[in-house]
Amino acid sequence: MQSDWQPDMDVCVHCMREAKANFATQILEAEHGNLSDLEREVIDSFRDGDMMPMNTHDEDMRERTAGEIYADYLADIVGSWQFSFGIVTFLVVWISFALFSGIMAVNTMFVLGVISATLGSLAAIQGPIILMSQRRAAKRDRIRAENDFRVNLKAELEIHALNHKLDHIISLQLDNIRRIEQLEEETMQRLD
Repeated sequence: MQSDWQPDMDVCVHCMREAKANFATQILEAEHGNLSDLEREVIDSFRDGDMMPMNTHDEDMRERTAGEIYADYLADIVGSWQFSFGIVTFLVVWISFALFSGIMAVNTMFVLGVISATLGSLAAIQGPIILMSQRRAAKRDRIRAENDFRVNLKAELEIHALNHKLDHIISLQLDNIRRIEQLEEETMQRLD
């Protein structure tokens, strides 16, 4: 594509973004060879001028099914100190009632069997629900890790590009200094 750009004109935003994307592609291909999908996303964000960070929590909350919402809610309740204290309180009240009412003395095995069955059933129901919630938490962690990778890679590429620009500016300044020194020498030789 032929450009009508002149040195006294402003730089086109689209051209600048495309140049950044091409520069990032060159750097990543030189370091890694083939680009991964995440690296391509970062390069596309340069082209589009997008900011990389995204709210993974909001994205994850929109994608939840009814079962996942229930599992998260139940895991929040079951994984709380209030629930643990409630179970302990229930057991203390149950055993105290059984001891003081004489049920324990008459039919100890029945009372202990009911307690055991109640706690076993509770554990059997809680286990899969907690595992579902943990699996979702692992998915959220993976999404966060990918997002962190994108942000870090983009920041690294931006820093690399800035270093490249600074090197270029320093090179131009050194060229200007050399030309000035050369002109000074020529001027001094003419004056002598």
